[in-house]
Amino acid sequence: MYREGLAAALGRDGRVEVIGTAGSADAATKTSYLPPPDVIVIDPGDEPVGTLRLIARAVPTAQILVVAVRDDVADVVALAEAGAAGFVTRDEPIESFVAAVVGVARGDVHCSPRVAGALVRRVTALAHGAGGTTAGPRLTGRESQVADLLDQGLTNKQIAQALCIELATVKNHVHSVLSKLDAQRRSEVPARLRAVARI
Repeated sequence: MYREGLAAALGRDGRVEVIGTAGSADAATKTSYLPPPDVIVIDPGDEPVGTLRLIARAVPTAQILVVAVRDDVADVVALAEAGAAGFVTRDEPIESFVAAVVGVARGDVHCSPRVAGALVRRVTALAHGAGGTTAGPRLTGRESQVADLLDQGLTNKQIAQALCIELATVKNHVHSVLSKLDAQRRSEVPARLRAVARI
């Protein structure tokens, strides 16, 4: 109902054509649209960065608008670093959502003033070599857990059982960890982790 409601709101705007909806990131990536969408709207769910990265890899030309996000600086900064083009918080009206889709399609960035300030501060910190991060890749908490379990030689199924998450979610995290560590195979993860630790 929520998904179809957003689609209906967009469909009433003459500037937007809704070409499809999906109930999950996995379902969305298995559907081919020609031409591909200019904007993809996602509700990040429990694994926001992993979901965004999965969608971005599947449709690299699309701008990604994240809806129903908390107005939380850390969450939004992580999503921005993962490639989000805009954010609609949970308390924004439907008109703001439609305007965000149109704006993101033409290259604008949509976010609340508080989030905009946080993103500017993040860019400034990076420009000055600050921000509390190391020179190595920045894994999320969940990605670090998955990386540690990969280091122990666990399979995806074993990782899913250990962390009590879905197998598909584990696969998303593994892809993200490999990408961030610039590793081609999971067997390379232990050495990459040790290299990062020495930075």
